[in-house]
Order: sequence, then C-alpha cells, then structure tokens
Amino acid sequence: MKNGLAIWHYPHRTLTENVVHFSEMLDSVSVLGFHFVDACRQDGGAALYEALCEKHPVFTVHHKLPSTHEEKDVAAFNEDIALCARWQKRYGLLATLSFDVPQAIRDGIYPYLKTVLDAFAGEKTRIAVEDFGLTEEEMRQLDPLRGNPQFGFLLDIGHLTMRLHDSHWSPKKRLFNFSRYECPSRELGTPVTRADYRETIVNKPFPIVEIHMHTNDGVRDMHWFLDNPEGVVDSQMIADLLTELHYDDVLTIESAPGFMFPCAGREADEGIERTIAIWKSCLERAQRQ
Repeated sequence: MKNGLAIWHYPHRTLTENVVHFSEMLDSVSVLGFHFVDACRQDGGAALYEALCEKHPVFTVHHKLPSTHEEKDVAAFNEDIALCARWQKRYGLLATLSFDVPQAIRDGIYPYLKTVLDAFAGEKTRIAVEDFGLTEEEMRQLDPLRGNPQFGFLLDIGHLTMRLHDSHWSPKKRLFNFSRYECPSRELGTPVTRADYRETIVNKPFPIVEIHMHTNDGVRDMHWFLDNPEGVVDSQMIADLLTELHYDDVLTIESAPGFMFPCAGREADEGIERTIAIWKSCLERAQRQ
C-alpha cells in the first residue's frame, strides 16, 4: 500500500512547497484539481514537475466533474481536462485522476468520463470516480466501462462510514445515504461491523484505485484527524482489513484542517503529523499480525 496525503489544506505553504514537505514523510501526495489546473496555466506545470521529481512520490489529482450539465460548466470542464492531459503527455507522472460527482449530474456522467478517458488514452493514468455506483441506476451508467483497465473507483472511508451508519446529515445528497445495493446484508439499527466494511469493499464491480481516509462522528462529514476522540472510524480495523485484502494502491489521508473545523498553520501541521503517525502505526501492527 502506498500512503499519501491530500495536501490542499495547508495554504501556509505553496503547492510545490507542500509537495516537497509532505513527500519527506509519505509515499504519495494528492493535489486538488483546481490547484493542478492553476499550476498548469502558470508555467505549464514545470514547477510542479520539478517538485515531484525532487522526491519521486506517487502523484494523484482529485478534481470534480461538471457542476451541472449546462454548456458553460461542460466547456470549463473540457478545458481543464485538456490542460491535465497535456501535462501528463509531457511529464508522465500522474498516477490517478479522480473525480467528485456533483449531485446535479449524477443522472448522466458517462459522456464526461468518456471525454477524460479519450484525453488520457495511452497514458498510465487511471481514471476514477468517488462515491458513485451506489444504486443499480448509477451502475448502469458505467456498463460501457466494464473491462476497461484504466477505470476504477475512489472509495472514501469517511463517507462510507456515514452511509453504513444511515444517519446522513443531508438526505438530498446520495453519497451520504445508506445504499442497499452497496452493502446488501447490512442490518440497519445494529452496530456497524467490520463485515459491513468488508462486504462493501469486496463487492465493488470496478477496482478501487485510491482510498480516502479520515474520520467523523458517523453523522457529519467532518474530515477529522484520526486521533479525534469523537471519531467512529476504527483506523486499526481499516488497516487490518486492507492488509487482509492485499490492497496495494494508494491510500490518501484526507483529514482536512480548516474545512469543517477551525485549524490552520502549525496546529494543522501538528494534527496531520499525528494522524500520519497513527496510520503508519496501524499498518505496522496489521502487517505484523
């Protein structure tokens, strides 16, 4: 397993400074799509390439599909993808390009995925969607991609935890609603078990190419550090399970200081350093077992 970090919550350093800083303690860094596109526009992405080469980390980008199906949003998305693809064709370092799926376009995402896959044809970059395929209707949209080795899923452990607890804070957002399709044997009203997580992971019909790791209270999408005493995600259980399943792709810690809780600067650095240490300790214990 390659251990990584979403580095976009540390604005007291520049993007390239964060790449170098966190690469010293991790195998991988993940950059927000909008930051990546901005870097591509500024100098063709050369500074980012040089920062990545300095530490040779695995590199992933987390972007989002168009906010709506409206022409202006689709045009902006297509422009972003063209920039990302040009960077990859020049530098070749992007391992995974993943996407959030806005609620407004969950009814028809295939054309956008085809645009991305066409742009990255022949590249080593894998294309993934986060928190999608939660119903039979959503999965049917992905039928044309079955057997495509370049396509997979990004699984967010924090979001999955909220779905399993069935105590979502926004019933209008499907990514936080319990999915019988995703975990058919789950008995609502009983404690969430390791078996529920395991069933969800092994039943995914596409490979999981990246995992986002953080914790919350089972109700709110807080993206807490792993040592938050109110967090319900069992980090050791997740490490044990992924080790048992021989998961060998990227796990990106997505604790998010300053996002859903106030935290910045040195306090943010200290919090994420504790989280990284906790996660590494969990993995070491899992591997010993």
